Amino acid sequence: MLFDEEEPNKEECWFKHNCKRKEQLGCDNSFCILNYKMNELTKLALLSNKDKYGISLVPDADGTDKDKFLELKDIQVNIKDFVNQGKNLFIYSNITGNGKSAWAKKLLISWLQSIIFESDFESRGLYISLPRFFTELRNNINQKSEYIEYVNEYITKVDLVIWDEIGIKNLNNWEHEIILNFVNLRMENNKANIFTSNMDPEQIRQALGDRLYSRIIQTCKVIEFKGKDKRALGK
Repeated sequence: MLFDEEEPNKEECWFKHNCKRKEQLGCDNSFCILNYKMNELTKLALLSNKDKYGISLVPDADGTDKDKFLELKDIQVNIKDFVNQGKNLFIYSNITGNGKSAWAKKLLISWLQSIIFESDFESRGLYISLPRFFTELRNNINQKSEYIEYVNEYITKVDLVIWDEIGIKNLNNWEHEIILNFVNLRMENNKANIFTSNMDPEQIRQALGDRLYSRIIQTCKVIEFKGKDKRALGK
């Protein structure tokens, strides 16, 4: 099943910290169209339920990455400008678990929240885990993948795509051309992109080749994280 059928979590309402209805009338946990709509938009963006709520991100206690977190916070606050202007972002670190993917998802969620009043129930952003994408792409050769069909339909149309873990593997020519074509089409149509990787820009060049390197690195604001693995610390 492509979409998780879990109902919106009323205790984890998207708008519980900023709800005029709650301030004026109180919240009786009845049906809320905004909470329901946000839940649907995140489903359409291929975010899992565990990605949706409680993404808490703080830099290390010694201040490592504090300036990078502030830069990302500024992008988050101005996410509509970032997306509508077709900007691109590359977040990388050789250290795993220090917030790259979490920040990318947080920015996607912020984008969806920013368009909640102007959007219909339609896909406006996508989270693409490249390891999953390539696995599904290979399997799609023998058995049609609902995931690949969905991605192929929307990846060039949505306003913002998260390309998570790009450079995770050396691409064969077929995989390389597919990703290059998608990235080219999005950038030619002024569509915003956020890339994350455990590889630095030079490693990206070696793994993906000059054409993808040029499209990704040279068109992006580049942010490097140097903080510790927060998952290992239990944060």
